[in-house]
Amino acid sequence: MDFDPNKIQLTKIQIKILKLLSLKEKLNIYQIHGYFKFPAFTDLLIALQDLEKLKLIHGIESELYEDFSISLNGEKYILFLKEKNRKNLFAIISAISCLAGIIATALTLI
Repeated sequence: MDFDPNKIQLTKIQIKILKLLSLKEKLNIYQIHGYFKFPAFTDLLIALQDLEKLKLIHGIESELYEDFSISLNGEKYILFLKEKNRKNLFAIISAISCLAGIIATALTLI
């Protein structure tokens, strides 16, 4: 089964977790909890479990805690988000430049 990022809808905290794990090799839940300035612990647990179910992250058993790291699909999803944001930015810039052209044309006709 191929990975299709278009079919995945993540919450803001899940996206933040993915971005954080893409910067760090592995983190445990307490490190993630502290990084996000202590959100509700149950919300964080649910977000991590959902990301694991989607195979965007995977847990690594360590001596004390379960560590989490981003999977290959998680990295692909991060790249998908970056590309999507870049396309949105280009669309906004195009719309602004189009409006500026229309205004400039209207001003020259006055």
